[in-house]
Amino acid sequence: MRAGLDSAYPPTPAQIAQAKAAGYSAWLGYFAGPNILNGWADSDFQNVRAGGMETGAYCSGWADPVAMKARATALGITGILDDESGIRSLSEHAVAHGGYALPISQNRLEARYMMHGGYARPVLEIKPGSTIWTVSAWVQPWLDASGFGQYGNMPVFAGVHASRYVFAAYPGVDPGATWPSYYPRPTSGSCGWQFQGTTQLFGKSVDLSHFDDNFFGQIGADMAFIEPPFKIRTHAGAHWYGSAGGQDMGLATQGDYNIVTVSPDNAYYLDPGSSWWFAASQCGILLGAAGEKGPTGDKGATGDKGPIGDKGPTGDSGVGSHHKHSVLGIVDTSTEEKA
Repeated sequence: MRAGLDSAYPPTPAQIAQAKAAGYSAWLGYFAGPNILNGWADSDFQNVRAGGMETGAYCSGWADPVAMKARATALGITGILDDESGIRSLSEHAVAHGGYALPISQNRLEARYMMHGGYARPVLEIKPGSTIWTVSAWVQPWLDASGFGQYGNMPVFAGVHASRYVFAAYPGVDPGATWPSYYPRPTSGSCGWQFQGTTQLFGKSVDLSHFDDNFFGQIGADMAFIEPPFKIRTHAGAHWYGSAGGQDMGLATQGDYNIVTVSPDNAYYLDPGSSWWFAASQCGILLGAAGEKGPTGDKGATGDKGPIGDKGPTGDSGVGSHHKHSVLGIVDTSTEEKA
């Protein structure tokens, strides 16, 4: 789990350094768009990265999702749809469907007060005491086109599939968790919990959040996927997890591990010696590790004939005479000693 901040106005390098020294590892900002208070420049996100912190951008549902994806990809940062009701809801007050106005459920009425006073997206009430949370028609296509995560209060997550999720709810204390226990945690995608609203820290008005260790990473770009098996080396301070994205089981034994099983999102690696998992963000893949010696290759082709060598030295003078006798075609090359 990592502690993070977000702010409408970007931090200075000095404020980034202060936040990092205080234990925060992420500072998120905003892409400019309709109903966004203030958008950061590209250089603002780059300053956060240069200061050794992760970053990402919340953005408006009225913005072009393809353009948002392109900008996040170019910056190499995480993008998140700011799906709070004050930015974009369906028809703002109530939705007309087939000529009928659908009433806003009690869930949505309560949700209005959980955020900044805007109207939550309406839902359809089937019968008293039974409510189906419906998703505005624009939300899922927007997320699919951008590849972004989704941020909002409790009702917005029902029926939505995103790359990651940030739950906004303010319990008044630091929950020490990345998702509240009273609402089902998404089965896919990493999570975050914005647990405190506007707070003054490091000379800025910021919100406070906790994020999963693997929350950050470029979204909306083509990502490399390394097919197992491969070898990893755990970073100092890496932890084991009871399941992929599950309970923190404490510090892992630092070392090298041969990985053969990865989670569907490639964010966790199964420890081959146990049933626990490593977070990919806490490990390095040893791409340059030497493999075992391979078999001897086939014999190569015969090379070209070499050049004629230098003439050798003259030999010593022989002793005695040499006679040749031809008998039936046989040549006698024996040497006779002088009498």
